[in-house]
Amino acid sequence: MSTPSPANYKLPSRLYRRFLMVTAAWPGSRVDSGSLLVRIYPGKDKAPLYWAGSPDVLESFNQQIAGERPIYCMSTTWEVVPPTEFNIKSLALYYVAEILKVQPSGPYLLGGFCEAGAITFEVAKILTELGHKIDLLVFCEREVTKRNRSIVFFKALYQLRENVELRIIHFVANPWQCVKEVMHTKMLQLKRLSKLLFRFFHKPKKNPSESSEPLYKLSPQTEKIHLIYVKWGVLGFYRFSFFQKFWNDVALGGAKFHTINGRWHNRPDWNKVAKIVKHLIDESSSKKFREE
Repeated sequence: MSTPSPANYKLPSRLYRRFLMVTAAWPGSRVDSGSLLVRIYPGKDKAPLYWAGSPDVLESFNQQIAGERPIYCMSTTWEVVPPTEFNIKSLALYYVAEILKVQPSGPYLLGGFCEAGAITFEVAKILTELGHKIDLLVFCEREVTKRNRSIVFFKALYQLRENVELRIIHFVANPWQCVKEVMHTKMLQLKRLSKLLFRFFHKPKKNPSESSEPLYKLSPQTEKIHLIYVKWGVLGFYRFSFFQKFWNDVALGGAKFHTINGRWHNRPDWNKVAKIVKHLIDESSSKKFREE
């Protein structure tokens, strides 16, 4: 099935309403009134950086690039809507239409964190199909490994260790707040379980255009993809070269891996991540200058 044209594309109303609520408190200015693409930092006259993920991490990016370029933020699907193929592609089409309003032609600088990387990739894919050039495609902590049993088992162990450490730290700092967070998490889990049970017994008809599975692996891409990972402590998941053989199949154009020290997936040193992104942007600019 061919990708619809992003020109005048409108996001389905159910998705638009949810993401408008999520982005309502974001700082910065919007492309148009009611737009979901938010310019967090105004920058100067250089090409913008488009980042999918939370806007609170972008201060580090702005400091590293010294306010030289605008930074735009795209919301992730995390805890907003399920990361289905339909939702991700719909959001990507919408964001491409908004990006083209800001920057009608490339090259483009794109990045994303964790689950939001799926949106970033689809944005890059659509822009490439439209004939535009992607100068930077970078993901931080994006799940792109093959989903075999060994990978799933060891990843689950590291995530369990991380969650236990975080809970202990939170409990020591604020016991009552930690208890409330745990209760809230358990309520969400019970809610998800009740929905699964309801779907199991009622077996509703599936929408043929919507996948029920999240996107765990990147599709082939002609551009080189940069992946940034946190090493997750002394015995961190990404410290072992054993797993690298599973990473090299995710991109036809190849992938380059960068690692930084850190203890947890959801708390990387964003200043270090921003330094890597700045270096990649500078490297891309130097290469373009040499080619010209």
